[in-house]
Amino acid sequence: MASDNSSKNPTFPPIQQEVLKEISVGRDLSVGDITQNIDITQNIDISYNSSDSSLKNVDLQAWLDKAMQRSRARCIARWQSAGVSESDAIALVDDSSIGTIPFNIQSVPGSLHILIGEMGSGKYLIVERMFQMAIQDAKQNSDAAIPIFLEASKLPRDCSLEQIVQEKTCGLCDLGVRRILVFIDGVDETGTSNANRLLGEARYLIQIGQPITIAITSRPTPEFSAAEEAIEIPLLSQKSAEALVSRLAGWHIQGVSCKLTQSVRDAICRPLFSILLGTYLQNSKVQLPQSKEQLLSELVKRSLHPLGEKVIQAKQLLERLAVASIDRGGAAVPVNEIADWSEQSRITESRLVVEEAGEIRFSLPVLTEWFAAQSLAAGEPYSEVLVRDSQRLERWQYPLVLATAILAPKRVSEILIPIVENQPAIAAAIINEALANQGYTFEMPSLPVLELGCQVRTAMQSWVTGLDELASKITPVLPNEKLPTTGVRLSEQDLDLSGVSLQQPWIEIGWHSTSTNPEEVVELPPGIDFPELCQLGWRSLDGSGVYQHPSWAWQWSYEKLVDSLSRLLRDRSLPVTAGHLSLEAAWYIASKLIRRNVSNWEPIPIDEIAVLLAKSSKSSVSPRVRHALEQLEIEIETAREQGRSHLSLPDSVQNFRKTSVYSPKILLNYAETIYRGAVQGYTDLVNKWFPKFTPQLPLASILPAQLVGVVCASNSISLGLYWEALPYGSQSTVDFSLSDRQPTLDMDRYKTAIHQMQRLRPKALLYPYFKVFSQNPITAGWLGECPVTELVYQWLWEDLKTMGWVKGELGNAGYPYWR
Repeated sequence: MASDNSSKNPTFPPIQQEVLKEISVGRDLSVGDITQNIDITQNIDISYNSSDSSLKNVDLQAWLDKAMQRSRARCIARWQSAGVSESDAIALVDDSSIGTIPFNIQSVPGSLHILIGEMGSGKYLIVERMFQMAIQDAKQNSDAAIPIFLEASKLPRDCSLEQIVQEKTCGLCDLGVRRILVFIDGVDETGTSNANRLLGEARYLIQIGQPITIAITSRPTPEFSAAEEAIEIPLLSQKSAEALVSRLAGWHIQGVSCKLTQSVRDAICRPLFSILLGTYLQNSKVQLPQSKEQLLSELVKRSLHPLGEKVIQAKQLLERLAVASIDRGGAAVPVNEIADWSEQSRITESRLVVEEAGEIRFSLPVLTEWFAAQSLAAGEPYSEVLVRDSQRLERWQYPLVLATAILAPKRVSEILIPIVENQPAIAAAIINEALANQGYTFEMPSLPVLELGCQVRTAMQSWVTGLDELASKITPVLPNEKLPTTGVRLSEQDLDLSGVSLQQPWIEIGWHSTSTNPEEVVELPPGIDFPELCQLGWRSLDGSGVYQHPSWAWQWSYEKLVDSLSRLLRDRSLPVTAGHLSLEAAWYIASKLIRRNVSNWEPIPIDEIAVLLAKSSKSSVSPRVRHALEQLEIEIETAREQGRSHLSLPDSVQNFRKTSVYSPKILLNYAETIYRGAVQGYTDLVNKWFPKFTPQLPLASILPAQLVGVVCASNSISLGLYWEALPYGSQSTVDFSLSDRQPTLDMDRYKTAIHQMQRLRPKALLYPYFKVFSQNPITAGWLGECPVTELVYQWLWEDLKTMGWVKGELGNAGYPYWR
């Protein structure tokens, strides 16, 4: 810390400079009020106005000076909102060692960076530091890029990003001539659809070759985390977090840091919570907070305390503001919509909001979510209402995360059940963020064993309803679509922790094989192992430590479903109707039955297979073999209905497999057939097994679509691919062509495809990148042994992985590698 800053408050402990270099102050350290003696904020309009002509023919140096003032004002205001004093906030903004820019961010023209970090991880300050450095560069170098800072929640939704950038640079430079640096903060706060729109438009500006660099900040939503341009913001080290806490607390916390709960120790590695803990410890050196949610609650209490008897009404008004702001995608709200003239002072006196031109908003996005979660606790809005409007549900996702984390289990279940039953993909995202990594407790649950079982059953029943047909494959549901009796028991197990033996509470949950037991939940008998339980009709038993969070049943059930779905996809055993995907499974099991080498591609007589199939048992084989046998039954029945006497692969596949001379035409026809089969197979699987997931599956979100392919064949082979959206009601298909050189883009067609994707699929989660796949030399194994099966399951796996519905890797243990 600089000596002049330390001298202002001699109680601050000395902190090594190398420690401070790791510190980045958080995105959500926003704003409260800036006192009147900070004149850098006077007469500064920091909102976007599409009709603003103030940038036309302006003096660049003056404009840059004003931009720097705005940036400093935003930083100071955000720290003050987290309880930091004015003098400390100014000292923090002047300390360039705080908010260090990650080394892997380079402002190369034509690049896009997505800065990914959880709430309070420091995204905001990093992008402000980048903006400030760009301002300094532009002031000193006439050839430097012009920097623009945009707050996503303030951008008009009826204007494209290109139009906004053009308006912002009007009078400063010509877009397309001078380099531009665009910083967009908080896109995740505006809702998934709008965030994806902004990301798509940013990619478009990069793809068309504009001399522009764009940096976007977002929480780790599945779509943004999986993006190729994503850069994860590193967390603070424990040492750096403690240094920042000590700096703001005014005393060294090293002696008490070991007494913090694991939840708080993990939380302060995100700078927002370091700030909140530091300001908390200014007032309380005895009682330590138990969770990050408590730190937020304490911030609110301190801010509302001066209101005295007016606090209840102020809280109601703030909840009303939170609901209105969330419904507007995080935007400010006209103050007269929230309170009349006599009530307005109660809102502004809370120091939790800022007012600009007759509109108010919370100073910290997390405060918006905190008060929105309190409103959810009171039933406004009801989950049943939210699930009827998918866009509104998207905007409410983060308040729902916070509500799930802080409310009592009964209220959490009331909130989650309608969402799980109607929007299981979004529900999983909420549960995963709110309850994941909660860890286990060493205290026995206070609830009776049967009550714990009822919680599990309630959660699993909701998933059964929400997953539709998929439930029959990955939940313990019986053929009559009912859950069997749930068994539960509690015990203790010895745990060796660093040489110390501890007793860890242990919970076991099982499902009966029948529904004959009239009781829905029973206590499993103690001391009986699983083999003995099997003899009593119990078909499964899962044991684990007891989770810390009281709403653990939702996390537990979700994790079991993810494990089950991951196994199912690795076995490539989702049933499908007749078609190329089904045919590959049928072909390989038919070859196995007649003891033929799978490399023999001659048609197989159906009558011969049918006899062997009738003698095969499905009870003693692996799931993937059982699946293949069932698909063979479907293919035989289809062939007979069509009057065919043999099971055979498409002509283009037979031609490719038989030949040793791969002509361009053979290669083109083969690739076209395989990818057409994959597109159809993927569509069939999604429509049958994942209908409620479709809006959140990246590839499914753009269908119907056309896969454009360019095949180049010489001694090696290359295949270039990208997607074009088609009008709703169209049939998904492929359009492949030959090229005599390495696949390159038809730029005009590609630009049209991007525009069409933005126009026809504004909510698309998949960007139509042009990708090239090559192999040298060409062999009969090009595209794989079971190419359609592998493509379909790779696409589906990547889709589900972005949503957290599978874990690990798909692997290559598909056909013909049966076990």
